[in-house]
Amino acid sequence: RALTAVAVQEMLHLALVNNLLSAVGGSPSFDRPNFPQRSKYFPSAVQMVLLPFGEDALRHALFLERPEGMKVEDAEALMNAPAEKMIMQLEGMMPSHQEYSTIGHLYRGIEQGIRELANKYGERDLFVGSRKAQATKEFFGWDKLVTVSDVSSATAAIEEIIVEGEGASGDWKKAHFGRFLAVYDEYRRMKEND
Repeated sequence: RALTAVAVQEMLHLALVNNLLSAVGGSPSFDRPNFPQRSKYFPSAVQMVLLPFGEDALRHALFLERPEGMKVEDAEALMNAPAEKMIMQLEGMMPSHQEYSTIGHLYRGIEQGIRELANKYGERDLFVGSRKAQATKEFFGWDKLVTVSDVSSATAAIEEIIVEGEGASGDWKKAHFGRFLAVYDEYRRMKEND
């Protein structure tokens, strides 16, 4: 049940991200790479791999969902794999690799970028996408689904992703990190008792 609840919340996060994209005139994106995947958009310390359910998969989930500032080691099976080093390019209009330490760090960077673009161009010229292109509470039944139309609603959408994912301000027990930690602890107790 805990893993299913996290999966459902991840679908909410996917909808929120696509609302952010649509709000600034982008197209929703539902493509996914095949696994295993080395993407130039993941930080060098992150590997996106499919693992069978077990201690390594749970440790990897804890590593990916860890709150900012919390030291959590990745699964032992993934720690010794060679990390690809990418060169950060900050020029041009195309996305480029940038290092981030946690998912929250990534989303705080997106939030900062939205604020900077709104300051530079104005909210009216930044949020040019149609609200009709966004997922809404009425169609999906998620009370936490934010329709994005300005910096305030964009920040609310990003905050929802961070709070549910890693937990904000140290309150991570009900966030994905806390849920994975509870499953991990239960799994280890069951293994010890077996």
